[in-house]
Amino acid sequence: MSKVLCTVGSVLRSRNHGVMIPLGVFIDATLWQALATWAQESLPPAEYPTLARLLTTSLSTSLGHAELLRLQEEAGRISPDSLAGAASDGFANLLQFIGQAVPCAEGLHEDYGDRADVRVAFQPSR
Repeated sequence: MSKVLCTVGSVLRSRNHGVMIPLGVFIDATLWQALATWAQESLPPAEYPTLARLLTTSLSTSLGHAELLRLQEEAGRISPDSLAGAASDGFANLLQFIGQAVPCAEGLHEDYGDRADVRVAFQPSR
């Protein structure tokens, strides 16, 4: 794995199940790993359950719309100054993705409502 692919998409609930992926961002795997190591050592899972689960479970994983909003809230409570080096760079990349993913997911949710499931996926890539 050289990168982590972070995507936002939706699966339509129809006979012909369509998939739309309007946003895809790569995070360098070394930055992701540094952030995961920081999370294992420093992130209290009880206070940051969504972020801790994302960073401490193996990839591939995905989040639903509500989980993305919790991720945004949890990540917003972390001071970037509490991280250093590659973990700080990885966190900055994750924050940038979240900042793009939330309005994208909100737009999909508004456009399709209950006709689609909004998913945010994180998976290894080459």
